[in-house]
Amino acid sequence: MSISGSVEKMTGTQDISPEEMIVLNEIKELSKQYGNDAIVSSVNPDQLLKLATALYKHGIASNDLLAGGDDDDDDDDDDDDEEEQEEDYEEEDGEEDMEDEQEDKKESIMDEKFYQFGHEEEEDLLDEEEEEDEEEEEDEEAEDEENRLGFEQFIIGSPFENSLNILDIIIKSAKNDKLTTLLLSDAYDLAGNNHLELENFDEAIPSYEEALNLLEKHYKDDITNEDITEGLLKLCEALKWAQDTKNYEKYLKKTIKLIETRIDKRKSKDIEKDRETLVELKDDLEDIKESQMDIRERHPEFDSVLKRALGQLLSPDEISAEAGSAINDLSSMIKKKKPKHK
Repeated sequence: MSISGSVEKMTGTQDISPEEMIVLNEIKELSKQYGNDAIVSSVNPDQLLKLATALYKHGIASNDLLAGGDDDDDDDDDDDDEEEQEEDYEEEDGEEDMEDEQEDKKESIMDEKFYQFGHEEEEDLLDEEEEEDEEEEEDEEAEDEENRLGFEQFIIGSPFENSLNILDIIIKSAKNDKLTTLLLSDAYDLAGNNHLELENFDEAIPSYEEALNLLEKHYKDDITNEDITEGLLKLCEALKWAQDTKNYEKYLKKTIKLIETRIDKRKSKDIEKDRETLVELKDDLEDIKESQMDIRERHPEFDSVLKRALGQLLSPDEISAEAGSAINDLSSMIKKKKPKHK
Protein backbone atom coordinates (compact mmCIF):
# COMPACT_ATOMS: atom_id res chain seq x y z
CA MET A 1 0.00 0.00 0.00
CA SER A 2 1.31 3.50 -0.85
CA ILE A 3 1.99 6.13 1.79
CA SER A 4 -1.02 8.08 0.58
CA GLY A 5 -3.18 5.01 1.07
CA SER A 6 -1.74 4.43 4.54
CA VAL A 7 -2.45 8.00 5.58
CA GLU A 8 -6.00 7.87 4.24
CA LYS A 9 -6.62 4.57 6.03
CA MET A 10 -5.32 5.98 9.33
CA THR A 11 -7.35 9.15 9.10
CA GLY A 12 -10.45 7.18 8.30
CA THR A 13 -10.25 4.63 11.10
CA GLN A 14 -8.73 6.49 14.06
CA ASP A 15 -9.38 9.56 16.13
CA ILE A 16 -6.59 11.90 15.14
CA SER A 17 -5.71 15.24 16.70
CA PRO A 18 -5.48 18.32 14.47
CA GLU A 19 -1.72 18.42 15.05
CA GLU A 20 -1.26 14.80 14.00
CA MET A 21 -3.47 15.40 10.97
CA ILE A 22 -1.12 18.19 9.89
CA VAL A 23 1.85 15.79 10.19
CA LEU A 24 0.08 13.14 8.11
CA ASN A 25 -0.89 15.65 5.44
CA GLU A 26 2.68 16.96 5.28
CA ILE A 27 3.99 13.41 4.83
CA LYS A 28 1.35 12.70 2.20
CA GLU A 29 2.30 15.77 0.18
CA LEU A 30 6.04 15.09 0.43
CA SER A 31 5.53 11.48 -0.67
CA LYS A 32 3.45 12.63 -3.62
CA GLN A 33 6.15 15.10 -4.63
CA TYR A 34 9.30 13.03 -4.00
CA GLY A 35 8.03 9.44 -4.03
CA ASN A 36 7.46 6.87 -1.30
CA ASP A 37 11.11 5.79 -1.17
CA ALA A 38 12.61 9.26 -1.35
CA ILE A 39 16.11 10.01 -0.11
CA VAL A 40 15.18 12.34 2.74
CA SER A 41 18.39 14.38 2.56
CA SER A 42 17.55 15.34 -1.04
CA VAL A 43 14.36 17.11 0.04
CA ASN A 44 14.22 20.90 0.19
CA PRO A 45 15.37 21.97 3.72
CA ASP A 46 12.44 24.38 4.06
CA GLN A 47 10.00 21.52 3.55
CA LEU A 48 11.84 19.31 6.00
CA LEU A 49 11.82 22.08 8.61
CA LYS A 50 8.07 22.43 8.12
CA LEU A 51 7.60 18.71 8.80
CA ALA A 52 9.95 18.81 11.81
CA THR A 53 7.96 21.74 13.24
CA ALA A 54 4.68 19.89 12.71
CA LEU A 55 6.08 16.85 14.54
CA TYR A 56 7.20 19.03 17.45
CA LYS A 57 3.75 20.58 17.78
CA HIS A 58 2.18 17.12 17.55
CA GLY A 59 4.45 16.02 20.42
CA ILE A 60 3.40 18.99 22.55
CA ALA A 61 -0.29 18.30 21.89
CA SER A 62 0.17 14.60 22.72
CA ASN A 63 1.88 15.44 26.02
CA ASP A 64 -0.96 17.77 26.97
CA LEU A 65 -3.49 15.06 26.16
CA LEU A 66 -1.66 12.36 28.13
CA ALA A 67 -1.34 14.63 31.15
CA GLY A 68 -5.05 14.06 31.86
CA GLY A 69 -4.49 10.38 32.75
CA ASP A 70 -7.04 7.55 32.89
CA ASP A 71 -8.13 5.94 36.16
CA ASP A 72 -9.57 2.88 34.41
CA ASP A 73 -6.08 1.74 33.45
CA ASP A 74 -5.32 0.80 37.07
CA ASP A 75 -8.16 -1.74 37.15
CA ASP A 76 -6.99 -3.28 33.88
CA ASP A 77 -3.45 -3.55 35.23
CA ASP A 78 -4.70 -5.38 38.36
CA ASP A 79 -6.56 -7.93 36.21
CA ASP A 80 -3.47 -8.48 34.07
CA ASP A 81 -1.33 -9.02 37.19
CA GLU A 82 -3.72 -11.70 38.49
CA GLU A 83 -3.67 -13.55 35.16
CA GLU A 84 0.13 -13.43 35.05
CA GLN A 85 0.37 -14.84 38.59
CA GLU A 86 -1.89 -17.78 37.67
CA GLU A 87 0.25 -18.53 34.61
CA ASP A 88 3.41 -18.34 36.73
CA TYR A 89 2.04 -20.93 39.20
CA GLU A 90 1.25 -23.33 36.36
CA GLU A 91 4.70 -22.98 34.82
CA GLU A 92 6.72 -23.27 38.04
CA ASP A 93 6.46 -27.08 38.36
CA GLY A 94 7.60 -27.67 34.81
CA GLU A 95 10.42 -25.15 35.12
CA GLU A 96 11.89 -26.84 38.20
CA ASP A 97 12.35 -30.12 36.28
CA MET A 98 13.92 -28.33 33.33
CA GLU A 99 16.33 -26.37 35.53
CA ASP A 100 18.14 -29.53 36.68
CA GLU A 101 18.64 -30.71 33.11
CA GLN A 102 19.82 -27.27 31.95
CA GLU A 103 22.28 -27.05 34.85
CA ASP A 104 23.90 -30.35 33.84
CA LYS A 105 24.18 -29.19 30.23
CA LYS A 106 25.74 -25.87 31.30
CA GLU A 107 28.40 -27.65 33.38
CA SER A 108 29.28 -29.88 30.45
CA ILE A 109 29.50 -26.95 28.05
CA MET A 110 31.60 -24.90 30.48
CA ASP A 111 34.06 -27.80 30.86
CA GLU A 112 34.46 -28.01 27.10
CA LYS A 113 34.97 -24.27 26.73
CA PHE A 114 37.50 -24.22 29.55
CA TYR A 115 39.74 -26.76 27.87
CA GLN A 116 39.33 -25.28 24.41
CA PHE A 117 39.92 -21.66 25.45
CA GLY A 118 43.70 -21.74 25.35
CA HIS A 119 43.71 -23.16 21.81
CA GLU A 120 41.06 -20.80 20.48
CA GLU A 121 42.16 -17.55 22.12
CA GLU A 122 44.04 -16.35 19.03
CA GLU A 123 41.16 -17.29 16.75
CA ASP A 124 38.74 -15.36 19.00
CA LEU A 125 40.82 -12.19 18.69
CA LEU A 126 40.72 -12.44 14.90
CA ASP A 127 36.98 -13.07 15.01
CA GLU A 128 36.47 -9.97 17.17
CA GLU A 129 38.30 -7.78 14.64
CA GLU A 130 36.20 -9.18 11.82
CA GLU A 131 33.02 -8.60 13.83
CA GLU A 132 34.00 -4.97 14.47
CA ASP A 133 34.56 -4.40 10.76
CA GLU A 134 31.22 -6.01 9.95
CA GLU A 135 29.45 -3.88 12.57
CA GLU A 136 30.90 -0.69 11.08
CA GLU A 137 29.73 -1.71 7.63
CA GLU A 138 26.29 -2.57 8.99
CA ASP A 139 26.04 0.81 10.74
CA GLU A 140 26.89 2.61 7.52
CA GLU A 141 24.36 0.55 5.59
CA ALA A 142 21.71 1.16 8.27
CA GLU A 143 22.33 4.92 8.07
CA ASP A 144 21.99 4.85 4.29
CA GLU A 145 18.85 2.72 4.56
CA GLU A 146 17.30 5.06 7.13
CA ASN A 147 17.92 7.96 4.78
CA ARG A 148 16.13 6.04 1.99
CA LEU A 149 13.11 4.86 3.96
CA GLY A 150 11.04 7.78 2.78
CA PHE A 151 8.68 9.73 5.00
CA GLU A 152 6.61 6.88 6.41
CA GLN A 153 9.32 6.31 9.06
CA PHE A 154 8.27 9.55 10.76
CA ILE A 155 4.71 8.37 11.46
CA ILE A 156 5.66 5.84 14.14
CA GLY A 157 7.52 6.59 17.36
CA SER A 158 8.17 9.70 19.42
CA PRO A 159 7.29 12.90 17.52
CA PHE A 160 10.13 14.68 19.32
CA GLU A 161 12.68 12.04 18.32
CA ASN A 162 11.37 12.02 14.74
CA SER A 163 11.61 15.80 14.63
CA LEU A 164 15.22 15.63 15.86
CA ASN A 165 16.07 13.04 13.20
CA ILE A 166 14.81 15.36 10.48
CA LEU A 167 16.61 18.35 12.00
CA ASP A 168 19.85 16.35 12.05
CA ILE A 169 19.48 15.80 8.30
CA ILE A 170 18.82 19.53 7.78
CA ILE A 171 21.83 20.59 9.85
CA LYS A 172 24.14 18.16 8.05
CA SER A 173 23.05 19.61 4.71
CA ALA A 174 24.46 22.97 5.85
CA LYS A 175 27.88 21.66 4.83
CA ASN A 176 26.68 21.82 1.23
CA ASP A 177 25.70 25.51 1.55
CA LYS A 178 22.04 24.66 1.08
CA LEU A 179 20.80 26.65 4.07
CA THR A 180 20.42 30.30 4.84
CA THR A 181 21.64 31.57 8.21
CA LEU A 182 18.09 32.09 9.51
CA LEU A 183 16.85 28.68 8.38
CA LEU A 184 19.79 26.97 10.06
CA SER A 185 19.17 29.03 13.20
CA ASP A 186 15.54 27.91 13.18
CA ALA A 187 16.68 24.28 12.88
CA TYR A 188 19.00 24.56 15.90
CA ASP A 189 16.33 26.42 17.86
CA LEU A 190 13.74 23.71 17.13
CA ALA A 191 16.28 21.04 18.09
CA GLY A 192 16.69 22.82 21.43
CA ASN A 193 12.91 22.84 21.90
CA ASN A 194 12.72 19.09 21.26
CA HIS A 195 15.60 18.35 23.64
CA LEU A 196 13.96 20.50 26.31
CA GLU A 197 10.72 18.52 26.02
CA LEU A 198 12.71 15.28 26.26
CA GLU A 199 14.52 16.74 29.30
CA ASN A 200 17.87 16.43 27.52
CA PHE A 201 19.02 19.72 29.03
CA ASP A 202 22.72 19.20 28.33
CA GLU A 203 21.88 18.75 24.65
CA ALA A 204 19.36 21.60 24.54
CA ILE A 205 21.97 24.12 25.72
CA PRO A 206 24.44 23.80 22.77
CA SER A 207 21.52 23.77 20.32
CA TYR A 208 20.20 27.05 21.70
CA GLU A 209 23.72 28.51 21.83
CA GLU A 210 24.30 27.68 18.16
CA ALA A 211 20.92 29.16 17.21
CA LEU A 212 21.78 32.33 19.16
CA ASN A 213 25.21 32.66 17.53
CA LEU A 214 23.61 32.47 14.08
CA LEU A 215 20.97 35.06 15.03
CA GLU A 216 23.61 37.47 16.33
CA LYS A 217 25.53 36.99 13.09
CA HIS A 218 22.42 37.71 11.02
CA TYR A 219 21.26 40.69 13.11
CA LYS A 220 24.73 42.12 13.78
CA ASP A 221 23.43 45.66 13.09
CA ASP A 222 20.39 45.21 15.34
CA ILE A 223 21.42 43.46 18.54
CA THR A 224 18.16 44.42 20.27
CA ASN A 225 16.14 42.35 17.78
CA GLU A 226 13.37 40.39 19.52
CA ASP A 227 14.49 37.12 17.91
CA ILE A 228 17.81 37.44 19.76
CA THR A 229 16.04 38.16 23.05
CA GLU A 230 13.74 35.18 22.54
CA GLY A 231 16.77 32.97 21.86
CA LEU A 232 18.43 34.23 25.05
CA LEU A 233 15.32 33.50 27.11
CA LYS A 234 15.21 29.91 25.82
CA LEU A 235 18.89 29.43 26.57
CA CYS A 236 18.36 30.79 30.10
CA GLU A 237 15.50 28.33 30.60
CA ALA A 238 17.67 25.38 29.58
CA LEU A 239 20.55 26.56 31.81
CA LYS A 240 18.16 26.94 34.73
CA TRP A 241 16.88 23.38 34.33
CA ALA A 242 20.45 22.12 33.95
CA GLN A 243 21.35 23.98 37.18
CA ASP A 244 24.26 25.72 35.47
CA THR A 245 24.12 28.74 37.79
CA LYS A 246 27.26 30.44 36.48
CA ASN A 247 26.15 30.61 32.84
CA TYR A 248 22.52 31.15 33.84
CA GLU A 249 23.56 34.34 35.66
CA LYS A 250 25.77 35.39 32.74
CA TYR A 251 22.99 35.12 30.15
CA LEU A 252 20.38 36.64 32.49
CA LYS A 253 22.50 39.78 32.73
CA LYS A 254 22.96 39.85 28.96
CA THR A 255 19.22 39.51 28.36
CA ILE A 256 18.39 42.24 30.89
CA LYS A 257 20.86 44.61 29.23
CA LEU A 258 19.42 43.99 25.74
CA ILE A 259 15.82 44.56 26.84
CA GLU A 260 16.78 47.73 28.72
CA THR A 261 18.61 48.99 25.61
CA ARG A 262 15.58 48.20 23.45
CA ILE A 263 13.30 50.15 25.78
CA ASP A 264 15.71 53.12 25.97
CA LYS A 265 15.98 53.24 22.17
CA ARG A 266 12.19 52.94 21.85
CA LYS A 267 12.46 49.83 19.71
CA SER A 268 10.04 47.72 21.74
CA LYS A 269 7.07 46.34 19.85
CA ASP A 270 5.33 45.75 23.18
CA ILE A 271 6.91 47.94 25.85
CA GLU A 272 4.64 46.67 28.64
CA LYS A 273 5.60 43.08 27.93
CA ASP A 274 9.29 44.05 27.91
CA ARG A 275 8.93 45.79 31.28
CA GLU A 276 7.18 42.77 32.80
CA THR A 277 9.90 40.48 31.47
CA LEU A 278 12.55 42.76 32.98
CA VAL A 279 10.94 42.55 36.42
CA GLU A 280 10.87 38.74 36.26
CA LEU A 281 14.48 38.48 35.08
CA LYS A 282 15.74 40.88 37.76
CA ASP A 283 13.89 38.88 40.42
CA ASP A 284 15.62 35.72 39.14
CA LEU A 285 18.99 37.48 39.18
CA GLU A 286 18.38 38.67 42.75
CA ASP A 287 17.54 35.11 43.80
CA ILE A 288 20.85 33.90 42.36
CA LYS A 289 22.84 36.60 44.16
CA GLU A 290 21.16 35.86 47.47
CA SER A 291 21.76 32.13 47.14
CA GLN A 292 25.47 32.80 46.61
CA MET A 293 25.85 35.17 49.58
CA ASP A 294 26.96 33.96 52.98
CA ILE A 295 24.14 34.09 55.49
CA ARG A 296 26.22 36.37 57.74
CA GLU A 297 26.61 38.81 54.83
CA ARG A 298 22.86 38.89 54.28
CA HIS A 299 22.06 39.06 58.00
CA PRO A 300 24.81 40.67 60.13
CA GLU A 301 22.79 39.94 63.24
CA PHE A 302 22.88 36.19 62.58
CA ASP A 303 25.69 35.33 65.05
CA SER A 304 24.22 37.23 67.96
CA VAL A 305 20.75 35.83 67.36
CA LEU A 306 22.13 32.30 67.05
CA LYS A 307 24.14 32.63 70.27
CA ARG A 308 21.15 33.96 72.14
CA ALA A 309 19.04 31.11 70.80
CA LEU A 310 21.62 28.61 71.98
CA GLY A 311 21.91 30.27 75.37
CA GLN A 312 25.62 30.93 75.04
CA LEU A 313 25.34 34.55 76.24
CA LEU A 314 22.65 33.92 78.82
CA SER A 315 22.53 32.45 82.26
CA PRO A 316 20.33 29.38 82.75
CA ASP A 317 17.68 31.57 84.42
CA GLU A 318 17.53 33.93 81.43
CA ILE A 319 17.26 31.24 78.72
CA SER A 320 13.56 30.62 79.28
CA ALA A 321 12.68 34.32 79.20
CA GLU A 322 14.75 35.06 76.10
CA ALA A 323 13.87 31.96 74.06
CA GLY A 324 10.66 33.45 72.67
CA SER A 325 12.32 36.67 71.53
CA ALA A 326 15.20 34.74 69.92
CA ILE A 327 12.81 32.64 67.89
CA ASN A 328 10.98 35.78 66.78
CA ASP A 329 14.30 37.31 65.72
CA LEU A 330 15.11 34.27 63.63
CA SER A 331 11.65 34.30 62.06
CA SER A 332 12.01 37.96 61.10
CA MET A 333 15.12 37.09 59.08
CA ILE A 334 13.17 34.87 56.70
CA LYS A 335 12.53 36.80 53.52
CA LYS A 336 9.31 36.03 51.76
CA LYS A 337 9.70 35.53 48.01
CA LYS A 338 8.08 38.17 45.85
CA PRO A 339 5.26 36.95 43.68
CA LYS A 340 6.22 36.46 40.03
CA HIS A 341 4.68 38.74 37.43
CA LYS A 342 2.74 36.81 34.85
